[in-house]
Amino acid sequence: MGSMLGDSVARKIKEYNGTKIILISAYELDADLIKELEDSNYIRKYVKKPIRLDQLVELVADMVC
Repeated sequence: MGSMLGDSVARKIKEYNGTKIILISAYELDADLIKELEDSNYIRKYVKKPIRLDQLVELVADMVC
């Protein structure tokens, strides 16, 4: 992603279409930022790394239903 942060990428993607985004980060993100991104429907879920594949599969399945 170069120098662009994940929250900026999520906002940009949302401008173009209704893609559902799971923000996965190795960094501890500010709780207010996460709440704002979720409340504004920029992201559907925030997950802190490490994440197991089965957890990710379950999150994606829940978003599809």
